[in-house]
Amino acid sequence: MNRGVLYIVFGENFIKEMLYSAESVKKNNPDMHITVFSDRKINSQYVDQCNLMKVNHLRPKVDYVHLSPYNETIFLDTDTIVDYDINDMFDILQKYDFAICHDLARKRENVSRVIPEYKEIPYSFPEVNPGVMVFKKCKPVQDFFKLWREYFYKYFNGWPYEQPTFRVALWKSNLNFYILPV
Repeated sequence: MNRGVLYIVFGENFIKEMLYSAESVKKNNPDMHITVFSDRKINSQYVDQCNLMKVNHLRPKVDYVHLSPYNETIFLDTDTIVDYDINDMFDILQKYDFAICHDLARKRENVSRVIPEYKEIPYSFPEVNPGVMVFKKCKPVQDFFKLWREYFYKYFNGWPYEQPTFRVALWKSNLNFYILPV
């Protein structure tokens, strides 16, 4: 499969939320293929493929996003509602390997005390929101996701530092990326 949307979800409430999101994708992008990684089988007209996963913490995205079956993937968190055709997001991959939106957080002091690499990054390099991203299946992206997992687990102490470790990995990587408009 060349292109599609990926969700990573667990638990009844997140699954219900994801189905609402997937319905919005299909309504505005009827030919979009949707794959879900989940802790249980999902049978829905809005899901084309469901892969079972083991959930070890609150952020399984870090463990499974790199397993997307697509050459070009739009990853969406379950709370994302799509109200237009999103196929043009793939067009950014003609120039960049990866694209993501900014987050509101710039540099949090409480995180800087826990993650020294986070503190070293300039304030002008804000966090990004890994709830919406588009990426190619290529070595630089796979290397980036691996680096993110390494930082995530290095600082995982019961609190899943998803966005802060994502910021660190992005800063430390050589990934050719673009910031999407919000």
